[in-house]
Amino acid sequence: MATLANHLTGRDSDISSNSESVLLASGAGNSLFRVHASILGDKSLAFQDMFAASQGTKLEQVDGSTDDKPICVPLQVSESAFELFLSVCYNKPDVLKICNKAVIQLLKLSDMYLCKDAGIKERLDVHCWIIACEAPPMVHVGTCTRQKSYKDDWKQLWWNGIGRFLLDGRNPQPYKDAIECFKKLDIREINLDCWKAVLYIVKACSAFNHQRKLITCTADDLVNYLFVKPNFEDFGCLVH
Repeated sequence: MATLANHLTGRDSDISSNSESVLLASGAGNSLFRVHASILGDKSLAFQDMFAASQGTKLEQVDGSTDDKPICVPLQVSESAFELFLSVCYNKPDVLKICNKAVIQLLKLSDMYLCKDAGIKERLDVHCWIIACEAPPMVHVGTCTRQKSYKDDWKQLWWNGIGRFLLDGRNPQPYKDAIECFKKLDIREINLDCWKAVLYIVKACSAFNHQRKLITCTADDLVNYLFVKPNFEDFGCLVH
């Protein structure tokens, strides 16, 4: 049996005596892995729901509790990809051993087990696609006499500029850099005052408030996970 958690966390103690340990079986490699239920639950919404199903009931958790009743991983998942998945759950992936095939299977596993990190990255990507494709409303000054034509020109300019910069397959630009490039484009026949008014809104970066909020929340969760506050009350009990 591979007690992967000890290797990944650097702990010498065997977690087989830990009440929160669970067994996972790799169908492709016929191997057993003993890992921490709390870590899997923290990284994967699917595992979190699985472990929580028996809580609050009189039923004992069966799957993953013994060698003959492990939680089984689909047969099509290779053992190396499954080990990579577990190493990512423990925040210690061995990047030197990662092949392209294993990365593809890792993405499939992350999707299947509803991994939070994969979900956050996907939400950020989808948000970026929306920003690239949907231009903010055109702002018209009081002297503007061609609102309809300027509106159409603006949408085309946004897609050819911001859309191309954000979604460039070889060199995608962050929003601030994309805006700097966007400012240098030929605005064609758009009224200069209208252009300045809408550019003022675009430069405020309000379109990415959602992204900043999501990144901040994710960073806060990571800090809470990595840094444990000392319990000074327990420390005081040792002093006589």
